[in-house]
Amino acid sequence: MKKILSWFLVTVLLAGHTGCASIVSGKQEDVTIHSEPAGAEVYVDDLKIGTTPMIASLKRKKHHTVKFKKEGYQEELRTTGRGFNWWFTGNLILGGIIGIIVDFATGAVYKVKPQEVNVLLKQK
Repeated sequence: MKKILSWFLVTVLLAGHTGCASIVSGKQEDVTIHSEPAGAEVYVDDLKIGTTPMIASLKRKKHHTVKFKKEGYQEELRTTGRGFNWWFTGNLILGGIIGIIVDFATGAVYKVKPQEVNVLLKQK
C-alpha cells in the first residue's frame, strides 16, 4: 500500500510540473509571412530565416522585428507583439502555481500578434 501511495504522489507531483499553455501551445507559434511581390528575404531579429511566402516559428515570449529585403525595393520593417494565450487559464483548474510559473517562464502564457505579417514592398 505504501508503494502505491508513493507512486501516486510522484505521478501527481510530476504532472503538476507543466503548465496548461505550455502543454497545449508550446513555447513557439507559427506566423505566416507574406510580401507583395513575393520572394523577399525575411530577417527576424536580424537573422535571415527565408524568403516570402513562408511560415516562421517565433518565440511567444519575445517581441520580434521582421525585416523584408528585395533587390529593387525599399527595405520594410514590421514588429510583432504579444497577446494573451487563453490556454493559460487552465492553470486555475489543473496546473496550479507550478503550471503558472512554467507558463510564464517558457512564454507560453503569450501568443504572437499578429499571426500573419504582410507587407507591400515599394520600388526604389
